[in-house]
Amino acid sequence: MSYIESLRTLQSEIREDRAANVGRSARTLLWLFRVARATRALPAAPRFLATPLRIAYRVVSTTVLGVEIPLGVHIGPGLALPHCRGLVVHEAAVIGPASTLRHNVTIGVRRSGEPTPGVPRLGPRVDVGASAQILGDIQVGAGARIGAGAIVLCDVPEGAIAVGNPARVITQTRR
Repeated sequence: MSYIESLRTLQSEIREDRAANVGRSARTLLWLFRVARATRALPAAPRFLATPLRIAYRVVSTTVLGVEIPLGVHIGPGLALPHCRGLVVHEAAVIGPASTLRHNVTIGVRRSGEPTPGVPRLGPRVDVGASAQILGDIQVGAGARIGAGAIVLCDVPEGAIAVGNPARVITQTRR
């Protein structure tokens, strides 16, 4: 991908994130995330000059908002963060486009220190309720919904709903 194409992709992702979020804190967080993540692909000298930007992202995300989203996370465009507080996402996690994460959501491994930890992969348009935890090497299908407070330890099929502790999957027919 050329430099111009990557800038256009970045601009498109920022535009979709902005459209998906009303709150200034979510828009600011996602803008800083996208730009700081993009600087990782730069050659050494410009990447060094962008260090203050990456530091600003860490300060705003962890100290101000209490959000821990490492720059290694792959986030599709259009992520909605209605209450941008208390999020914790593992560095190797994947979040599909047009997904929604509410406050106090954890996406990560079951046990820390595993040699090759399995992390969740969320498909497009996944809606995750407040205080939900999605843990382990699992796949959450497109359009799935995770209920508030659910602890998801198994795969969730496309269009299904997962609720409870531990979460049980309720399939649903889309109309």
